[in-house]
Amino acid sequence: MHIDMAKKILIRDLTLRDGQQSSFATRMNQNQVDRVLPYYKEAGFYAMEVWGGAVPDSVMRYLGENPWDRLEKIKAVVGDVSKLTALSRGRNLFGYSPYTDEIIEGFCRNAIESGLGIMRIFDALNDVENIKSTVKYVKKYGGLADCAVCYTIDPHFSVGERFTSLLKGKKLPGKVFTDAYFLDKARQMEALGADMITIKDMSGLIPPKRVAGLIRLFKHNLKVPVDFHTHCTPGYGLASVLSAIVSGADIVEINIIRKRLSGVKGGRFAQACAPARVFSIVLSDVLGDPLDMIASGPAVPDTSTCAQAQAVAEKYHLQLSARAKALLAQETPKALDNVTTRITGSVRELCAAAADACRARGYEPLLLTDRLCCEAREAGSFLGTIARTHAGQGKKLAFLAGGETVVHLTGKGLGGRSQELALAAAPAIAGQKAAVFSVGSDGTDGPTDAAGGYVDGDTAAALAARGLRVFDVLQNNDAYHALKAVDGLIITGATGTNVNDVAVVLIGNQG
Repeated sequence: MHIDMAKKILIRDLTLRDGQQSSFATRMNQNQVDRVLPYYKEAGFYAMEVWGGAVPDSVMRYLGENPWDRLEKIKAVVGDVSKLTALSRGRNLFGYSPYTDEIIEGFCRNAIESGLGIMRIFDALNDVENIKSTVKYVKKYGGLADCAVCYTIDPHFSVGERFTSLLKGKKLPGKVFTDAYFLDKARQMEALGADMITIKDMSGLIPPKRVAGLIRLFKHNLKVPVDFHTHCTPGYGLASVLSAIVSGADIVEINIIRKRLSGVKGGRFAQACAPARVFSIVLSDVLGDPLDMIASGPAVPDTSTCAQAQAVAEKYHLQLSARAKALLAQETPKALDNVTTRITGSVRELCAAAADACRARGYEPLLLTDRLCCEAREAGSFLGTIARTHAGQGKKLAFLAGGETVVHLTGKGLGGRSQELALAAAPAIAGQKAAVFSVGSDGTDGPTDAAGGYVDGDTAAALAARGLRVFDVLQNNDAYHALKAVDGLIITGATGTNVNDVAVVLIGNQG
């Protein structure tokens, strides 16, 4: 799939290469391929990946056919309707040994002469040095070089493993496969002359939220088109593809555009009301409460400019009508003297209310943050260690954290971010006179009837007695059923509002 939201979605079909490895064990003979080619021509895909990988090897080894004939026969039927592509292992080409530049050059020349239009080039370890020669010779003979950044993940360490490493003074490996890592590889490939960059998720590891972030990051920093390739091994391949499609532009960029296409957003509502005074009551669900971003700021001076809006339109090659272009050139209000604004609800207010409730019950509250936005289980583990550090001091303490954490799906269980956060804290506070709970302000956490979850010093033992390990439960994203088994669900019903979540660490007086 070719992600270019500026124009249209271009689809690369992989059935005749990658697809058949599952369905037909790479054993489709030429007669079988020939029968479907008219349908491919009619479909008109942007590209068809028909060669490379294990296909040439299987064609020769098991079918006794000529892989070059296959490429040429497909080209003869499909013609120029779809570009033909192949998957190459960089310096290894289609084999498993490194080849000299003379062989790489001759191979690329012959492949392009036989009808190949795009070579998708990768190195399993993202060693850019190993793809240089193939990129060079593909482009030399008129082909397109599609350089692939291989996606993978870092090892996951449980809370117990982390704690043990601290006790032993042995530092666990840090994260390698960060967004910065993948972007750096993509930039190196672009510098080589890549005509496009593919995020190649060859094991189906990338969840929808992660691919959305990477697509936005790549499109913001690269000048070439961005492709996305994944597998459906864990079951969310389609969701990841859809997430990649809708992530061609981020919300900030969307807001900059839509403020100018609206008669009320970007401060225009208040401007139209002048000289009458406007009293704006704002309910914020955006971290940091940026007024011009909440509902696109109908009664707030706009901080974005026409130049920024036009830059977004150019970046994504938006096909705009003459009227839309004219609206982008009309500046939004930069000052409004007829507006009084009051924020009546926000995650900051939520945390303040939680602090008041804790204070009324004899706890000394401390706000850690009102902008929590990390992985839910990591936040829970961190809050649990805070509880363990301060337990036993003879004080009743309450540590608060507001925001909206994220959950990367690794299983097929049931739960939500607040439930995962609470459950992840259970091992750290085991045996302590402490509790951790987290709730969503709307009364709904994930696709469940619970608002969140609660754990205390007895939760880990109660789970163990039922044969449940926190690490395993979190890996399966099944916090709901685990917490339900130990009476740890918080159920409030719908509240009718939403200002993010709040998590609280309570430490009892053990004196």
